[in-house]
Amino acid sequence: MLISFSGLDCSGKGTQIAALVSLYNEQKIVNRVFWARPGYTPLFNYLKSKTVSRNNKNFQDLEERKKNILRIPLLLRVWIYISILDLVLYWGVYLRVQILIKPRVIADRYIVDAFVDLTEQFPEVDIKNLLLWRALEFLAPKPTASIFMLINPEIAIARSKRKIEPFSNNITSLRKRYQIYELRHTLAHALIDINAAEKPEFITAEIFKSLNEDNNFEN
Repeated sequence: MLISFSGLDCSGKGTQIAALVSLYNEQKIVNRVFWARPGYTPLFNYLKSKTVSRNNKNFQDLEERKKNILRIPLLLRVWIYISILDLVLYWGVYLRVQILIKPRVIADRYIVDAFVDLTEQFPEVDIKNLLLWRALEFLAPKPTASIFMLINPEIAIARSKRKIEPFSNNITSLRKRYQIYELRHTLAHALIDINAAEKPEFITAEIFKSLNEDNNFEN
């Protein structure tokens, strides 16, 4: 069984995944959480470790170097293709194996989020019509349920200010991503929209109900 969680950063995905994992652990159901983002998958991280200077570990320095590299059209295309290829391997092969051996697998970010990441970062590239992207959509396993944490950018940015986020976005970026997420119904399988602006315990109850899981906590 594969359950995916999607939505803007600070929409509450991590909190709700933790609640679901806690429920499965209480019920002694073997489970595993997968996190993936274009450019931060195993193969891509390995390649970066071989090309980035050991003395250049500052996050801002790395991001600036990345921007400079991606100004070169050929390298931009290579970056996109490798990031999607690694998702094909990670989701299309490795994730499929895990689903076969574990009763519950939870994807923290999935196809919809990868599309939003790539489209927002590379608006000049038609991601959806890339042959490799179509291969990813075909090979990645279809979730039993796709939970989408629906929240407006203003609430998301307010939440991000209250905690340290490794992938923080400004309000302009969040609004762009929010608009791209409106395409989610054409990208996600078995999509369930959840109002992520509600109280966490109420959201948890809604998710458990949607998944037909036992609800053992008090509202």
